Amino acid sequence: MKVSIDTRTLEPGDVFIPVKGDHFDGADFIDEALKRGASQILNVDLTRFAKAYRKKLSCEVIAVVGSFGKTTIKDYLKTVLGQYYNVVATKENQNNEIGVPLTLLSADDQTEILIIEMGLRKPGDLSSLVQLVRPTLVVHTGVGFSHAEFFKSENALAKEKASIFREAVLWEKERLGKRKAFIATQHDYVDVLKTKALKKGYDVYLYGAQSLLGQPLALLEQIGQHFSLSIEQIKQALLQYKPSKHRLSHVALSNNRLVIDDSYNANPKACLYALDYLETLQAKRRLCVFAEMKELGS
Repeated sequence: MKVSIDTRTLEPGDVFIPVKGDHFDGADFIDEALKRGASQILNVDLTRFAKAYRKKLSCEVIAVVGSFGKTTIKDYLKTVLGQYYNVVATKENQNNEIGVPLTLLSADDQTEILIIEMGLRKPGDLSSLVQLVRPTLVVHTGVGFSHAEFFKSENALAKEKASIFREAVLWEKERLGKRKAFIATQHDYVDVLKTKALKKGYDVYLYGAQSLLGQPLALLEQIGQHFSLSIEQIKQALLQYKPSKHRLSHVALSNNRLVIDDSYNANPKACLYALDYLETLQAKRRLCVFAEMKELGS
């Protein structure tokens, strides 16, 4: 189902759901949606509708969570798995209370794998989203110093990040089978995540590498085994990889000068990853332009 909540990007044939926000009411744009070719107007609560729709899906649902690297990992998974399966994935970084249900609704009975990036800013965000998504497979990139403005401590953030792991309800047990969790090892809260996942009934697989840059490939090797893909198939698929906007994107190449756009967002761990990446490039000079990192408290 192709759903739109914004008449500015609505395409003919889309289903329009008039979402109400703090400063707007989608119902005011119903006439505009019809003029632009909306096939149907669904005056429903977006979250509740997506939650009911989730139960109709029989595909593998992968949730990608963590303090850093979510969009990059999601893009890698989409690239590799998409070469061999019918894959639907989160667009760019639409990982909040609006983007997550829209991603769910974009899957259909032809979808074999649904990849959903899930983010948070404040306590309770992730635990609410997981009730909606109910993933069969969780990829956790780790816990790092982020959103400190909204959490009393990094340990409190780790507990919120661990809320992705929860008890399966009856229909999940009957239809979805054993759930799996793939957890990165290069952070300080591996045991917190692993313990919570095991307690909630997940099979746990740890992935890691000698450097941050090696983690995506380490994950892809394990995920590939789960989906019966060989290392050679993974390497061939990665030749098609293109990052999302502002994620280590090579945007200019002239006069032997390369510009890399990694400007979407930042936390300390993500910056270390970017600097490690920069170090791998052959260059006489490397110039970094940094802005401030927000939501880190005082």
